[in-house]
Amino acid sequence: MKLRLLTFLLICSVGITLAGNKPGRIKVEGNKFTNEQGETVVFRGLNASDPDKLLQDGHWNEAYFE
Repeated sequence: MKLRLLTFLLICSVGITLAGNKPGRIKVEGNKFTNEQGETVVFRGLNASDPDKLLQDGHWNEAYFE
């Protein structure tokens, strides 16, 4: 399971690197993040639990990701 996760992360990082899309500078203006053009930037992501703990507790399964 750890090998699969490591492989997945490696593939993702290589894909991002090869894409060559370097983001411009992001700065804080008031209570917002803005790019070089002054447009508001919204960061979105996933805050997942520790995979090792999930595995130990028996929760590292398809239902967790649904």
